[in-house]
Amino acid sequence: MGTKAILTKYLSDKYKVTLTKDYIVFGIRGAKPDGDGNDLVDTKQSPNVFDDALGFLNIDECQVYHGTVDPGRKYTLAPMNSNGCFHLHNGLWLAQRAIHIGNEAFNLYGKYPSGKLEGWRDSNRNFLNDEKKIYYDATGVDIHAGSGTDIIDGWSAGCQVLRGNWKSNEWKTFKQTLYASKQRSYLYCLLDFSELDKYYKE
Repeated sequence: MGTKAILTKYLSDKYKVTLTKDYIVFGIRGAKPDGDGNDLVDTKQSPNVFDDALGFLNIDECQVYHGTVDPGRKYTLAPMNSNGCFHLHNGLWLAQRAIHIGNEAFNLYGKYPSGKLEGWRDSNRNFLNDEKKIYYDATGVDIHAGSGTDIIDGWSAGCQVLRGNWKSNEWKTFKQTLYASKQRSYLYCLLDFSELDKYYKE
C-alpha cells in the first residue's frame, strides 16, 4: 500500500475517522519523504535535525513534506517555560488558521473531539522524556515554515515545522492548499512511523 492508503487505514482503525473532502494534516516522527515525495522512508532520529514528515490528505489526494515534529536545540537548552521545552503527545488534535511571527500559518488549539493540548516537557534539557509527567499548559504550538536547512535550532520551540522556508514551494503549496479549503478547522494527527509497520507488512 502507498502512503495515502496506509494513513487512510490507520486513521480508520485508530480513530474511526473516515476521509472526506476535508483535509487532515499529519505529522510522522521517524520518517521523511523519499525522492519523489510520495512515499516515506525510515530515518534515524537525531536531536536538532529535520528528520520527520508533515503533510495533508483527503479522499482525493495526499502530499508529504520534509519537516520536524520535535523542538530544536535552542529552545531545548533555553526553554521559554522553566519546566522545559514542550513536546506534543501523539494523538488527534485540532488546528486553525493563525499568524506565526507575521506569517500565515496554523495553530494547534485543542484535542479532538475535546480537551486541551497535552504533552511532555524536557525538564532535563536532554531531548528525553525523563519526567514522565503530562503537561496541559502549552500555548503557541503552531504549524509553520522552517529554515530551509537540515538543522532545526531555533525554528521550533514545540511547533510542527516544515523544513522549507516561508518562500519555499513546499510551504506555499502546503499552506495555500489548506487555506483554499472552506474548513474552519483541521484535524492534525501526530504519530510515530513505527505505528504504521503492520500496514506495510499487509
